Amino acid sequence: MIDLMRLLIALHRLRSVSRAAEELDLSQPATSLALARLRKAIGDDLFIRTSHGMLPTSRCEELVGIAEQAIKAIDVAVTKQAAFDPGTRVANSC
Repeated sequence: MIDLMRLLIALHRLRSVSRAAEELDLSQPATSLALARLRKAIGDDLFIRTSHGMLPTSRCEELVGIAEQAIKAIDVAVTKQAAFDPGTRVANSC
């Protein structure tokens, strides 16, 4: 699900499936399929296609903020370095 949230964030920022695909190093068809899965999982269109690009729905706007915070928290937790204590030979959380 985290990959779908990253996709949601990229689509929200770029307003284009093709540009989001390029940024995420995915094919355009794979990105379209992932958006379809996300729409089905959320139960909302998330984006409405217009002549000016993809406009987010209100549900999309709500989810993007939550997704950004969650991914940031996960990234921090994953990249957090444990301090090594040579006296115990165990890595301790900082």
